Amino acid sequence: MTKKPVIKKLGCEFHANKTCLKQETTFFYQFLKNNQMKKHITLLIVIMYINSAVYANPNDTFSLEKKLSILNDRAFMFFPSMAKILPSPANKNNITNIEVAHEDAKLIFHFEELFMIGDSNLYTQVLNGDKKIFPVQGYSNLLFYTLNSSSYDFKRKLVPNKDGLISILSSPQRYLKELDNFLLNMLLVKTHDNTLFMVEVFTNEKGFIIKDQLIELSEKVFQTLLNGTRTNNRNARVEYYEDNLLNTNKFLRFDLPANYFVTVKDNGERFTIHKYTNFADSSWYIFSIYVVTPGMYDYGENKIQYGFKYDLGVRVKGKFLKIKVDWITYSSETKKAFIKKENFDPNDIGIEGPYIHIFMATDSASSMKEMTEILESIKLKRKPLRKKG
Repeated sequence: MTKKPVIKKLGCEFHANKTCLKQETTFFYQFLKNNQMKKHITLLIVIMYINSAVYANPNDTFSLEKKLSILNDRAFMFFPSMAKILPSPANKNNITNIEVAHEDAKLIFHFEELFMIGDSNLYTQVLNGDKKIFPVQGYSNLLFYTLNSSSYDFKRKLVPNKDGLISILSSPQRYLKELDNFLLNMLLVKTHDNTLFMVEVFTNEKGFIIKDQLIELSEKVFQTLLNGTRTNNRNARVEYYEDNLLNTNKFLRFDLPANYFVTVKDNGERFTIHKYTNFADSSWYIFSIYVVTPGMYDYGENKIQYGFKYDLGVRVKGKFLKIKVDWITYSSETKKAFIKKENFDPNDIGIEGPYIHIFMATDSASSMKEMTEILESIKLKRKPLRKKG
């Protein structure tokens, strides 16, 4: 029979191995025995003492004293002292993972930037099941697959917030095991600039034994939410990024329209261009540029995800870094899917560098045109010096 982990301060913070608990129980038992109490009464009291520790509520003993940054200072929350931010290959503006754990019991808070805007009807939209699901595997956030899933039977409520932020809690009434974890809670947050991020709270099998206490702890953490000091710039602008794609000694210049945002990861070898849209908007966008190993991809994603076949792609003329190139495109009004990829290698653009993969996909021809204009406006430039004064 698996022993339940204990979360209570009885001389130490956790008693998952019951070392401290065993010592204190032994002492208590000897005390009663020495006073010549009857054996069955002694045993009963000892059992009651053990049970009170085993089923102790962690919220009775843990203070939320550790302030941690969410999504690179987009927000802040307070956690128990043992909480820590986990290292991640993802861009720190996109993902934050925070772990509260001891030995085998773990509670994970997964924060993710959504690049969406919420309006005054956000709560109603969530209640009504308005949703947004990217059709490409790997780009969909679990939020939009589960937020309306009948499998979880979510219960919704607004979470009080002293800092004026809007937080919508979705609590599953059913718990499904996914990748050795259980989803305990979800929170959708609208910040002061109306942009959205999400929080998903997971636990492992050991933590699931005390899920009720961990759910209560997560909701107390949610109530400490504070507005951050950083916002994402959504104005039309020019941005420069060091060129680690082609390994030149220059910078990549992006001319971004309003509501577009660039994130970089993998040491500058992957650029993702996001477009802010309304939460209830059914449109979707994917726009990535990244370094690949020759032969790493074979366009199979089209066949698997959209039903397109590679040999049905249409080649069109265009430009990249001001050089004429060919693109391969797939279009279907019926599927509501429009794709564009590169059809060239580094030699075609006069650079002895790594292969790069350019992938754009959306649900409308007009959106593809807008993304193509951004892509073809990217230039290699010397970064201008800032004027003094």
